[in-house]
Amino acid sequence: MKNILTPLILTFFLISCTSNLQKYEIQNAIEISVSTELELRGEGSAYNVIMDDIRDDYNPKHIIDIGKSKLIFQPKGTDAFKESAMDDVTRILITHFEIESNTFPKWNFQLNKQELNEANEYFEKETTKELKTLPFENDIIEWSPFKMGNVNGLSYIKGSYISSTEGDKSYNEMYQFFNKNEKVIIAFSTSISNKKKWDGIFNEMIKTFKFKLRK
Repeated sequence: MKNILTPLILTFFLISCTSNLQKYEIQNAIEISVSTELELRGEGSAYNVIMDDIRDDYNPKHIIDIGKSKLIFQPKGTDAFKESAMDDVTRILITHFEIESNTFPKWNFQLNKQELNEANEYFEKETTKELKTLPFENDIIEWSPFKMGNVNGLSYIKGSYISSTEGDKSYNEMYQFFNKNEKVIIAFSTSISNKKKWDGIFNEMIKTFKFKLRK
């Protein structure tokens, strides 16, 4: 679990589009549908270049390569610097890891209470440490312990927390799925004021997630 923040380069293909959902296939390994109210951040967009520069300024050694190797979904219009989109800090990140050995749990894994508590303690500690590396003060003010759940027959671990930056509160939620040699992290971040708007959209997105091959 200690490598959970180490991202790999991802590729994706747009498979289908409905009136309000786009279905994505990532590395021919997973599928997920995303609301058309969100856009995939363009790798070559001016906005992405700016965000990369900001990241590099406070993370010059690239100890954790933030952004470049993850799929980042943002409010539609952000890449075009549309004012209403730029005012909304909501982001959804999807990271897919694949390794050679079957180190991770199976897709239908179960953790006992002790294992879940250990995972929770580890990630709370690591998240707190990571927030302290940011160029602005960001403190966790409420941490919700990890819970297990199931979607489409797939087990997941879910955690969330509320943080505060100069008085502005944000909500952060993370799902982790496993499939023997694969691990997927889906993370959702938004301001408290926008949480109600995006909660349902994110929950519907999670319901569409699946591994193409269960191992």
